[in-house]
Amino acid sequence: MTVLELKNNMNYDEFQGWMSYFEERPIGWREDYRTYLFLKTQGYSGKPEAIFPSLQRILNSKSENPTDSLRGSSLFNKLMSAKDGDTIPISGDL
Repeated sequence: MTVLELKNNMNYDEFQGWMSYFEERPIGWREDYRTYLFLKTQGYSGKPEAIFPSLQRILNSKSENPTDSLRGSSLFNKLMSAKDGDTIPISGDL
């Protein structure tokens, strides 16, 4: 799906759902957590959220499962319909 198609097909509620998702699960939080685990093996005894703000946002998240608000979105449905991760159907393929 191109950016133009995404702009034309995504409604405001879906866009807000994605914004909420990335607020609760910031891009790069997994890398921050892996780095924290590495630091911990090197002797760091502090809390992960003390050095990585992205991990603090995850702790502050009020949602049990951030994907709940996205399950009805067209992008989520296309991702879920991909077989073995090989293809993601384009709107003309459905």
